Amino acid sequence: MGYSWKFKLCLGLSIAVIVAWLGLVLFGTPGTDCEFPTAEEYLKRADAAAVAGDGAEFERNVQAVVSVLGGHTTDPLDSPTRARLFATAERLQAWSAQASLAEQQTWRTPDNATAWRELGRILLNKVRKPVEAVDAYRRAAELEPNEPEGHLGLGYALLATGDYDGATAELQAAVSLAPPDVAWAAEAQKAMIEAHLRKNTAGAPR
Repeated sequence: MGYSWKFKLCLGLSIAVIVAWLGLVLFGTPGTDCEFPTAEEYLKRADAAAVAGDGAEFERNVQAVVSVLGGHTTDPLDSPTRARLFATAERLQAWSAQASLAEQQTWRTPDNATAWRELGRILLNKVRKPVEAVDAYRRAAELEPNEPEGHLGLGYALLATGDYDGATAELQAAVSLAPPDVAWAAEAQKAMIEAHLRKNTAGAPR
């Protein structure tokens, strides 16, 4: 004989209560035993990973620090702490950690062209993400249109993405804005020639 719907309902509720009770026993109540680590705790873990020479663990915890902090506070990443983490990331070749630190700096100071250029440099040369580097360098060039370094970085990033006309225009802008004896002028000229050759090669019939 089948069970009544009242019996089934009571049985289902009883099972739900038991499961909920087991969850509380095993995992604790929300907001107490299940709290996520703070930024300070992630920072301590990053320091421990740095001492151990574990670049991957260091990278994970630095990214966690940045994720927790966002762009709303400088604590605990004061300037000396940030510089130390950045130098450690360089030593461990933890490029994604460097990118995270640089990106957080742009969140905190969105009108700081230097911060955007630094982010672009890391994205282009270390993390190898030229598309994202274009966005960072373009923002820097918008903020300081007469600063040649922003146009220079944007030109190299555009070259890496295959935008040869855009790369040539930005590299020309960089050279025209820079002093005649600037150290990177010759390399910029070579990059413009490279952009021209690549464009012709890409457009040649096969």
